[in-house]
Amino acid sequence: MDSAKIEKLIKSDFRQTEAWGDYIQKLGFNPKYLSNNSLIHEFSLGPISIIKSFRPNLTSESLAEIQSIADTKTNLICKLSPNFDFDESLIEKNRYSFVNSTMSPIRTCVRDLTENIDTIYSTLSENTRYKINRSSRDKDRIEIIQNPNNKNLDKFYDSLEKRQKQNKFITYSRKEFKILRDSFWEKSYLITAYNFSNETIVSNFYLQNDEKITYFAGSLNSEKHKSKAGYLLIFEAFKFFQNRGIKLYDFEGLSDDRDKANYQDWLGYTNFKLKFGNQIISYPQAIIKYNNIVFKQLVKLFRI
Repeated sequence: MDSAKIEKLIKSDFRQTEAWGDYIQKLGFNPKYLSNNSLIHEFSLGPISIIKSFRPNLTSESLAEIQSIADTKTNLICKLSPNFDFDESLIEKNRYSFVNSTMSPIRTCVRDLTENIDTIYSTLSENTRYKINRSSRDKDRIEIIQNPNNKNLDKFYDSLEKRQKQNKFITYSRKEFKILRDSFWEKSYLITAYNFSNETIVSNFYLQNDEKITYFAGSLNSEKHKSKAGYLLIFEAFKFFQNRGIKLYDFEGLSDDRDKANYQDWLGYTNFKLKFGNQIISYPQAIIKYNNIVFKQLVKLFRI
């Protein structure tokens, strides 16, 4: 795939789709589309509002348009997660500043799926190929479900919830996963790896937009940490999505030293993803603008 096509797919994001707009509306946000079709989220409580957006196309014009929307109410903040090609000179000009807390991962890796699957396999390290083959020899089984039902999602979330408690992290709620599925419908997938004893080893939830598939969340059975099934899952996912016309696989998240809160925790996942991804993408940190001086001082005082 040529570089222009890859760049276009990288820039496209499931959080800029109508399906995501439907999802955030069900969560109480008001989706609004800018003149350049970028999606922003406005949450209002009476006359007070906040604005957020994930990976919009931010230009001088779109930032001015966001501000005009903010000015219709008592807006507290505009918090935006820019796309990778954002012109950072616009930050100071529009009275924004970088913020340390992340809204979406600021570094990721992707895999071009337009290559022949045998070619993809040959580019993987000898160790990675061994683990894929070992998982097959161990008779691990991969199950792929498009538009998973509530029973499928409950089973996935039970495992994810257990992992959250063990590792002390918070992700989307069970209800939010079901709303996501309802919004993305046929563009949501659940891929699970089972061992020979039919125990769940790892399970990944994916969302599709255009010709791009993005890993959204995953659960791992930590008691089976020696299993190689996770390697087989990724390779089988490559084959499945490739056969469905998907051209780019996004691993959605690598550790980045700009994100100090998550850097150490994400190192293990990063090392695994880099065994498969062949291009690293860096995004700017989230940017924030306080449109209410009182709220800004409260944030500083109480570290909100």
